[in-house]
Amino acid sequence: MAKLTGVKTIDMVNGEITKIEYDGAEYAKVDEHAQAGDVVQVVGRSWGTIEKGDFYIAKYTDGRFTHIEFPRRANGYTSDFEVFRKITADKPALDSRVDALEERVDKLEGKAGNAPAKPQYKTENRHAKVGERILIANATQTDGKYANGDVLTVKEADIWRFAGGGGTVHVEEHDRQIYPEEYAVIVEDTAPANAKPAQTIEHNGATYELVSRKAQPGDVVVFTENEYRCLENGTPYKVEDGGGITDRDGDYAAVYNRFNGRTEANVLVYAPVAQPKPKTGDIVVITANTSYSNNKVGDIGKVGRIAEGMSRAEVLVPGGPTRSVWTEFAEMRLATPAEVAEYEVNAKPAAKPKTPKLSEGDYAKTLKDGEFGDIKAGTIVEITDLDCGDSYDSYEICAELPDGGEHDYFRPQDLEKLDGKDVAFAKLGRKPNEFKKGDIVRVLDDEEYPELNGKLAEVSREPYGSCGGGNVELNEGTALVLGEDIKLIAPVESRVDVV
Repeated sequence: MAKLTGVKTIDMVNGEITKIEYDGAEYAKVDEHAQAGDVVQVVGRSWGTIEKGDFYIAKYTDGRFTHIEFPRRANGYTSDFEVFRKITADKPALDSRVDALEERVDKLEGKAGNAPAKPQYKTENRHAKVGERILIANATQTDGKYANGDVLTVKEADIWRFAGGGGTVHVEEHDRQIYPEEYAVIVEDTAPANAKPAQTIEHNGATYELVSRKAQPGDVVVFTENEYRCLENGTPYKVEDGGGITDRDGDYAAVYNRFNGRTEANVLVYAPVAQPKPKTGDIVVITANTSYSNNKVGDIGKVGRIAEGMSRAEVLVPGGPTRSVWTEFAEMRLATPAEVAEYEVNAKPAAKPKTPKLSEGDYAKTLKDGEFGDIKAGTIVEITDLDCGDSYDSYEICAELPDGGEHDYFRPQDLEKLDGKDVAFAKLGRKPNEFKKGDIVRVLDDEEYPELNGKLAEVSREPYGSCGGGNVELNEGTALVLGEDIKLIAPVESRVDVV
């Protein structure tokens, strides 16, 4: 079917069409996804021969796209259409349809008679469980077995598991499977009829208060009504920098979306309650990190120095870095009593580690990465300064690579002092027992070649293996000894042969 002709405008509000007439029937504008038989008007972009302002009959909506009757397959984004639904005698309300279903069941089970007052019901957009009742709200592939407004009972749930996570069900009333986008789950509405929203809420350790405005980044929103099944009514969501939120699948979603029923009327907005300005000695929690502090979001620390004339302070985390730990006041909050207790446990002084006596010029092996990660654990370094920190900094030792390249800062317990022959290798920029072809060595004690013990020999190829200092070939391969059984006498770099 091509575009509709003969569509008449019956009513308009503020320049927007709210009611039309087509083929003798009246249709009213609805803020819902299009269903089979609805009339839709193109209000977004034009594409192909489909022009803005044209009317078409809707076939179904599959989430992002609305499919229309057309000589060939055609669809457009749901947001590109306004939906008009035929005005008919209203179907019974949800409560009445559920009551009627229960009464039929009661009669079958012989329970008919005086019954207590019936509860009120509401719907939730989620996957149904066995035994729950569902309301058909967007029937698409029915085979004539069900229609919008039907109330059905689930006998099998999640019969198909696919990329969307399941949700397809079988019901008691017929044998046709029903997809999750076609139904909503009916639950008892236990909320008081005139319940007022909470004036303040707690979210991720921070306090927020109800405000009368649209949501802004940093706010928390709570939906009272919402048709998008990846967002739960009554659950708080933090509004991100872009103005949206993250749904349960980790995807970005807009706060307001009239096609999914999220309007200013049913979105509660909570703004963060201003925190008192932290002072030195306060225990705080890092809530954000736009100042590139070495601390991480979620760290609990004590406020140290406060920058004069600026809105930031040092936050010292037990066992954490002590350099570049400045955090904005707006990105920290006072810790709760439980968080203070956690801080005090972490701040208890640990047993003082045994540290080697180091001097400037010593060589050492790093046991951990340097403070800034420029020198990694397991590297040989030379100590250049033993007192380069301050009262806030435990990374007081400066060390550099033997070739004078990179340098970094370490705590005493992060270094293992090298002694004896290891120093000789370190000065050459080598690891302990790292022999090279052409080195002159003395054999110390080798059981397989006792005739070489105490004598000089030449390394004839690069050592291989790691056991016992590696395998070292001597004197053009006539002997094979372990690296731990020889001593470096003249490295190839400084060797001078006199012919």
